[in-house]
Amino acid sequence: MVENTTDNSITEQDTSVRKDTTDYTCPKCGGKLVRLARKDSPEKHFWGCDKFYSDECRFLCDDVDGVPFLRPCPECGENLSRKISKKSGKPYIVCFNK
Repeated sequence: MVENTTDNSITEQDTSVRKDTTDYTCPKCGGKLVRLARKDSPEKHFWGCDKFYSDECRFLCDDVDGVPFLRPCPECGENLSRKISKKSGKPYIVCFNK
């Protein structure tokens, strides 16, 4: 899972998007995961495959305290997503395949 490389094939579409090189591997294609700032809220982040903008791999996952949220669904095997309840403000986990 850990691999040290400084090469990223991701290109910045907007100057508000910040790339951080990481040692995390994309679970779908084996590429590098990079931490990106959201365009609408630069203090919030998400993780994406470094091949995302070239359309080779469209993997995305949530950021939890600077670490990608990589947990597979026990039923279908796809990546789970961590969301925050608008009503209570508490986090919960959801599978988008259900």
